[in-house]
Amino acid sequence: MPDTDDAKRRLGIMAAQRISSGTRLGIGSGTTARAFIEALGRRVAEEGLDVTCTAASSVSERLAAHYGMTVIPLTEARDLDLAVDGADAIGTEGVLIKGGGAALVRERLVIASARHRLILVDDSKPIGPLHNVSVPIAVIPFGWTYVMAQVLTFAAQVTLRTLEAKPIVTDDGLYVLDAQFANLSDPLAMHQSLKLIEGVADTGIFAGYNPEIWVGNAQTEWPLQSF
Repeated sequence: MPDTDDAKRRLGIMAAQRISSGTRLGIGSGTTARAFIEALGRRVAEEGLDVTCTAASSVSERLAAHYGMTVIPLTEARDLDLAVDGADAIGTEGVLIKGGGAALVRERLVIASARHRLILVDDSKPIGPLHNVSVPIAVIPFGWTYVMAQVLTFAAQVTLRTLEAKPIVTDDGLYVLDAQFANLSDPLAMHQSLKLIEGVADTGIFAGYNPEIWVGNAQTEWPLQSF
């Protein structure tokens, strides 16, 4: 996916230009967050930029530290100036679907802790009404089969996310279910309903955070859309 990779690289470079020395930054996870960290890391090395950050995954933590950023846990971060992350899909009114990289619990905490949120997506990601969308759900391993049965009362299909026939385990020791919805017409209501199921830690439906969203491709110097 060279075009997609280049789009993420360009978005990462543009987002990194927004960061000033002394910024208290929240960083998400996944390939788009990686592109941002790498671009910001070059500024840290070349300009001596002083950046303190909290990252939503152990992978992002290690990468940010590798590039010379000061990485602190969220418990020490207090208010973050800006959170930068990607998304798997963008719904109406700034609703995000996240969790493709299984870091949804920490991603929400980072986004919620920031005064401003910037979401970077390439134009291959679904944008608009959330039809035929997959929503990750982080669950307590002990009761994942019970949770799956309950989620099936809302979703068309639910699967346990695995790798090499073993459940994927998040940084917080959780499993991830992927729930397929034909039409997610009220994302916030669905998030609230799913959260009421015993054993659900969080869902990948992020609503009400009013993020700034940049959508770009491999050819543009600036985002195709900014809303």
